[in-house]
Amino acid sequence: MSKPNASFTRNANSLLALRDLLLLIIRQPAPFAENDMLKKALKSQAGIAALEISFEDDGQVKQKERLSVNTLKSHSANVFEQGFEGLDALRIAALDKIEEFNERLNASNKRTKVGLSQRTLELEEQLQYQQRINMVLLQGISHAIGTLRTIRHDVKPLLLEKRAKDQVDALLALLTINPPPFNAPSFDTRAQVNDVQDDIKGNVAELDDYRK
Repeated sequence: MSKPNASFTRNANSLLALRDLLLLIIRQPAPFAENDMLKKALKSQAGIAALEISFEDDGQVKQKERLSVNTLKSHSANVFEQGFEGLDALRIAALDKIEEFNERLNASNKRTKVGLSQRTLELEEQLQYQQRINMVLLQGISHAIGTLRTIRHDVKPLLLEKRAKDQVDALLALLTINPPPFNAPSFDTRAQVNDVQDDIKGNVAELDDYRK
C-alpha cells in the first residue's frame, strides 16, 4: 500500500482543521462574531475553500490553508465519513450560530445602551412638552382668577354672564392642549359647569325681571 503524498496530507490536514474550526464556532460563536472575513467565507462553499486562517483549539494552533472548491469536495469524501455534504452542513450551522449570537447581542445592546438612551431622550422631550403645557395652563388660570375677582364687583348681569361664560370656555379650551385623558373635564365636572352656566343665565333673567 503506497503512502499518501505530501499534497494529499497537507490538504487532508487543512480539511480536518476546517472541520475543527466549524465545530468550535458552533460551540463558541462569541470569539468569531466580529471576524468579518470569516463570516463572509462561511456564506458560500467557495468561501470556506479559499479561507486561510489560524486558530487555537484545545491548546493547539491549527491552520486552514487555501483550497480550491474541487479539492475541498473531492478530498472531503476521503477524509470525512459523511463526505462534503456533512462538512457543508457544519458550515451552515456555524454561520447560523454566529448570526444568532450577533442578533442576541444587538438586542441586548438596544435594551442596555441604545434603547435606554433613546428612551431617556423621549422622556426628556415629554417633560419639556409638559412643562410648556403647564406654563400655558398657569397663565390661563391666572387670567381666570383676575377675571373672577373683577366679576365679584360687577353689578351688570349681562356682563357678568358674558365674562363667566368666556372664562369657562377659555379654561375648557386650555385643557385640550393636554394629552388624553387630561384634555377634558370629567362628566361630573362638565355637568357642574353646565349647572353654573344655567344658574348664571337664570340669575340674569331674574335680575332683568326686577329691572323692568
